[in-house]
Amino acid sequence: MSFDKTKAMRNAEKYVAQGKIRAAIAEYQSVVAYDPRDITTMNMLGDLHAKTSDRRQAVDCYLKVAEHYATQGFAQKAIAIYNKVARLQPDSIEVSNKLAELYKVKGSLSEARSHYETLAKHYESTGKRIEALAMWKQIALLDPNNTEVCLSLAESYLKEGQSEEAAEAFAEAGSRFSRHSAHEEAIRAYLRSLEIQGDSLRTLDGLIHSYSAIGKAPKAVEYLEKILEKEPYNRDILYLLIDCHIDSGNAAGAERAVLKLVEIEPANYPKLLDLVRIYLNTNDLDSAARILSMSSEYLLAAGQGEDCERWINEILERDPSHVPALRLLVRYCSWIKDEEAFRVSLERLAVSARAANEVDDERSALAQLVIVRPFETQFSERLAELRELHGFTDEPVDAELLRAGFDLPKKAVEQVAVEEPAAIAVEACMVEPQDAMAVEVGPAAEGPDARPAAVDELKLQKDLESINFYIENEYSELAAKAIEELESEFGRGRR
Repeated sequence: MSFDKTKAMRNAEKYVAQGKIRAAIAEYQSVVAYDPRDITTMNMLGDLHAKTSDRRQAVDCYLKVAEHYATQGFAQKAIAIYNKVARLQPDSIEVSNKLAELYKVKGSLSEARSHYETLAKHYESTGKRIEALAMWKQIALLDPNNTEVCLSLAESYLKEGQSEEAAEAFAEAGSRFSRHSAHEEAIRAYLRSLEIQGDSLRTLDGLIHSYSAIGKAPKAVEYLEKILEKEPYNRDILYLLIDCHIDSGNAAGAERAVLKLVEIEPANYPKLLDLVRIYLNTNDLDSAARILSMSSEYLLAAGQGEDCERWINEILERDPSHVPALRLLVRYCSWIKDEEAFRVSLERLAVSARAANEVDDERSALAQLVIVRPFETQFSERLAELRELHGFTDEPVDAELLRAGFDLPKKAVEQVAVEEPAAIAVEACMVEPQDAMAVEVGPAAEGPDARPAAVDELKLQKDLESINFYIENEYSELAAKAIEELESEFGRGRR
């Protein structure tokens, strides 16, 4: 004969109403035996057992119900049932543990902490120190503002020989002190941690931060450099050392560390750019250009040419005549194969190098200009002048390589005579920059000194741009010489 659950439930309810608890229990037991998943009936059965003071049976029912709710993710319902168990068994470690976990999941940290403390004290009283430490650790995690519990926990771990856990607890204490700007206390906690576990990057990073926060960056540097004496190729320590130097504005120290890092692994070249920024912040343009020169090839090879150009321009914005930066600009323009920009950058370098008496840079720029601007004789004449003054016998650039880079012809294109040659008229070298462009093509000068020449409008425009540049930068001697060359070649025109 099949079991009639509905009839059994009605009978149980009738017995409860009549006060016949034992009879009701029997009916409910038959129901849960038939359907163990009927959690509601299991809970009612537990309540009836509790009324009859049958605590063991009540607890068994409640535990099944609570476990079901906990498994299904109903933390609040599970807590309610476990609290029923706690009233019947107030000293139950199992229930306290379940309640602590459920309250933590629910976010009721105060209640969770209370149960963890109960567990910790119980384990301590029974000599289970390791278990007690596990509970104190949970308490520490629940209260991020309680630093003392971390220190106490760390000391307890040390006594138990759990060095790794002790180091972690001291580091956590240091982190909490640091968050509250108690950096002296943080440093002491971090150092205790590092005495136990000296290779923890998290702890080292925290220590450096706290040293820097109270103006003791040199102490952090000293600590890191002692590690590097033993581990000179430790990239992680070098990174920390670089950041420490950068935070304290010690450009020289940062440079030494960065160069060591790049030597170990060239892919770390972006750290060089941090140095460029430091030097720019102190307006040390020479050092900024020097470091940028080290990293420029990496930038170009990595397809970061625009970044390279941006750094170069930032230096030149502060000093348009800065020779090392102009040297870099020439390299960049060559790399992007922009012949016009390359020519302009070479002219700027030649002018600025001459003004700064940087003979090698001027000579190199002029030698390249002779190749890319063969019609402009002032470059070859100045180059010859330098050769005579300094006794140079070698060639400063590889002409064939340069021509190949820009697809230049091997020989200058011969000028073609025309019936009415042109002339350029520029009255004086000290004209206003805008006036240098105010010239027009006029009839050639007559007489024995006049010589015909083909007018190349593009060439004229570039020549005038060069004169403009000389005038704008107050290089009157070069401007005058360039004007003389034009007059000699084309004759004197008119405005």
